[in-house]
Amino acid sequence: MKIRKVFIRVLFVLLAVVAAVLVVRAILNFTEGRRLTRTLAGLKGQGTPLTVKELIPPCPESENGAMLWKAAEELYAFEGEDSKLITKVYQAFVRNEVISPEEWSALTRVIEKNRRMLDLIPEVAAKPRFQYGDRELSFSERRMPDAIKVLRSMRLLGFEAFMTAEKGDIRASLDRLRAGLRFAPKIAEESSLISYLVALASEKQCLLFLNKSLSGREAGEEILVPLLNDLNERQIERWKALLKTSTRGERILFMEIGLLTDAQSWATSSWLKGEAQKLYYWLIRPLIKRDVNQNLPIYAGLEANAALPYFRTRDYWKIHRDRMRDLPWYAVAAKLAIPDMEATFMKTATFDALVRTARAGLACRIYKGRTGQYPESLEALVPDLLNEVPVDPFTGKPLVYRRDGEGFIVYSLGSNEKDDGGRSTYMITQLVMEKDDDWSWKEDR
Repeated sequence: MKIRKVFIRVLFVLLAVVAAVLVVRAILNFTEGRRLTRTLAGLKGQGTPLTVKELIPPCPESENGAMLWKAAEELYAFEGEDSKLITKVYQAFVRNEVISPEEWSALTRVIEKNRRMLDLIPEVAAKPRFQYGDRELSFSERRMPDAIKVLRSMRLLGFEAFMTAEKGDIRASLDRLRAGLRFAPKIAEESSLISYLVALASEKQCLLFLNKSLSGREAGEEILVPLLNDLNERQIERWKALLKTSTRGERILFMEIGLLTDAQSWATSSWLKGEAQKLYYWLIRPLIKRDVNQNLPIYAGLEANAALPYFRTRDYWKIHRDRMRDLPWYAVAAKLAIPDMEATFMKTATFDALVRTARAGLACRIYKGRTGQYPESLEALVPDLLNEVPVDPFTGKPLVYRRDGEGFIVYSLGSNEKDDGGRSTYMITQLVMEKDDDWSWKEDR
């Protein structure tokens, strides 16, 4: 009898605990659900897209460059040794190291194997829109352009342009690179962070090849002025807008992970299986709603800062890092789904710096063509060639410019905000590089 009484008491205690958990769970689910509903309604009222379909507008096939790019991907012809070759040659290229004639010959063969694919890039760039994935699907379900194929294709395009310049055909070289500069932003129209980063890396590669292809070679105003017009402030603002759109895409992905597609897989422990897994997920669902509701405002801050020069966002990133570090234990969705956007903003700033130094470099070339010498300062380029002296996105001060023998160098100080003499490794390994972090345009004569 005594054992039976103990058993009954334990059973009642367990039932009371279960009942209390269910009551608490019900109250939390109701209150957190209402709060999240109000938050989403407020965002919708502000015109913030909450689904892929709302974020990405319809695109007629006749205007869609992705249709051509899908065909280009099918023509991609890389073998194992080809991949190693292009990586090796590219790394040597950006470091200004010697590339052997045998490596150049091998690279030429890879370019010819991919000729049909490369010839489609200008056609893709000429299309007004680019929509690769189905906008009716969620981000986790949509297909995206193959990042490896995009990056390798753009490197091949750059090398082809450089070798064309080496043969003396500057116009054809720059036409190829201008097509690449128009193509890269198309990839970012997919509105996901990964597509944005791939597109940004491709655009930066084009700017590097532009500098290498043009520097030290004769080119008249009929070539330089259209290029200068391409690299205008609107180009920088366009990439800021693409960054804002990709941030909105990340917000949608965060909500999908937290509320729709993958929540159960990341929210449950690996040792839970079957019905136990479903029960655990059901119990913590209110906390997932709280996580999503509390951390959606992070994206509003990211959007607002996407429109600012990088040097004006530094205080924001300290606040952002503190907030991410202090997330509560149940904020699993936020910890896993909110990406390291600070690195993305820094990479955008390096692109900004490359565009501004390229504009200044091209304007100096045009100025010399008109006057017979490079300017003594960048102020001499205003207002005939530039609207204003280009500002370093890392410091908020004018770009560094100085005459150097018969040539000149113009550069941004980069993330370390130190004058490294215009040297750059072009290989970002951390948020603040220790040295050789300048982003430059150089002419020797």
